[in-house]
Amino acid sequence: MATNITAVQHKVSRSKRGEMLGSKFHGCTVWFTGLSGAGKTTVSFAVEEFLSKRGVPCYGLDGDNCRTGLCKDLTFSPSDRAENIRRVGETAKLFADGGIVSLCSFISPYKADRDSIRKIHDEAGLPFFECHVATPVATCESRDPKGLYKMARSGAIKSFTGISAPYEAPDAAEMTVGAGGEPIEECVAAVVAFLEEAGVIEAEQKAAAGPSLAGRVFVVTGASRGFGRSAAVALSKEYTEAESKFVLVARSQEGLDGTAALMQTPANVSTVVADLGHVPTLEASLDAILAAAKAAGAEGLVLVNNAGTVGDLSKTVAESGSVEAIRSYFDLNVVSCAALTAKCVAQFAASARTIVNVSSLLAVKPFPGWGLYAAGKAARDMLHAVVPTEDESIRTLSYAPGPLDTDMQREVRETLYKEADRKIYADMHADGKLVCPDASAEKMVALLKADRFKSGSHVDYFD
Repeated sequence: MATNITAVQHKVSRSKRGEMLGSKFHGCTVWFTGLSGAGKTTVSFAVEEFLSKRGVPCYGLDGDNCRTGLCKDLTFSPSDRAENIRRVGETAKLFADGGIVSLCSFISPYKADRDSIRKIHDEAGLPFFECHVATPVATCESRDPKGLYKMARSGAIKSFTGISAPYEAPDAAEMTVGAGGEPIEECVAAVVAFLEEAGVIEAEQKAAAGPSLAGRVFVVTGASRGFGRSAAVALSKEYTEAESKFVLVARSQEGLDGTAALMQTPANVSTVVADLGHVPTLEASLDAILAAAKAAGAEGLVLVNNAGTVGDLSKTVAESGSVEAIRSYFDLNVVSCAALTAKCVAQFAASARTIVNVSSLLAVKPFPGWGLYAAGKAARDMLHAVVPTEDESIRTLSYAPGPLDTDMQREVRETLYKEADRKIYADMHADGKLVCPDASAEKMVALLKADRFKSGSHVDYFD
């Protein structure tokens, strides 16, 4: 070992590193230990995904992954196992020192090796937490995802942990999960709860549940087909009280009648035929919608801004140069939505108001060929995010229902300008991976009913 070495102190503090990452300093190491097949990496990577969604910087270090690079020169002899853990431990310490939650999933069978990693963290003033994924060996062997137990039993693998080599379980791990076969969600929740309690990450702030939506008037635009129809029907199934009223808006009376016939309480439904993309008559259309909503005599309003189109997906932004075509697209997809929202906010100022913007992943993530659509959805998202900052009594939610199996999705498969992207959607349709509109609408209603989303937030069907 070299002796002519002097450690050099960084000029950037840990608190500064936390600021650079956009939050406080989160640096620590969570060490998942357990038998092969216990679920260490499954839990670790699920925690990584969860923390990432919270905006917490984190990284998962997995045994197999590290042995393809950092430790690819090592065998499974006791000395090489110790060196493997030493290298990973030092790497984890550097990650933690950089403000990252380092999530390490390694069998690490020897207590002395794990204790040595804890020691270097303690000396560096960095938190180290041991999580024993205590799945019984019988369960691990029954899973045997890599066929290793079978090979170990046959003698093809020598010195296999838990079969022909020892595993020294932790005496006092900070966390123990998996011993009773708990589902992955419970294991993740236990780890996250511990990190919150330890002060490593902030506890998620949940909004207090708001007033019930029962007894309000529900205004749904674009309600004659697709997700609009599913949303209206799902809301009517949840809110069956006589006081709950529904105003359905679309261009087709026939389509509106079809939706009304599917609803739980058709007697409480009124319809307004309106072309929200036709600006010369837009003011009159909005007045008709507001009049129907007011005539319902309900206490409070729920507006579902769903009306919209995908537009011409056969052209790139550069090819969409027609001023008239662009203006016409935004008239329906942005102007009418903003105008209806403004009028509803003002007209129901003395009532409880909840507004749902039917959004899309494309509001927050760009895809080629979707220029106008993405711009429209992004504008609508921001509008609905601003509203509650101006009036905290208004609850707004931008809900992205997922890639729906609707007529609009058929347009995408047929007209999207890149053949490769058309094939992606065609394959999703052929493989049954598109989202059922009814299922997505039910999830939206569940979100509204629980009313614990952050007002102004964007929530995707897959979140």
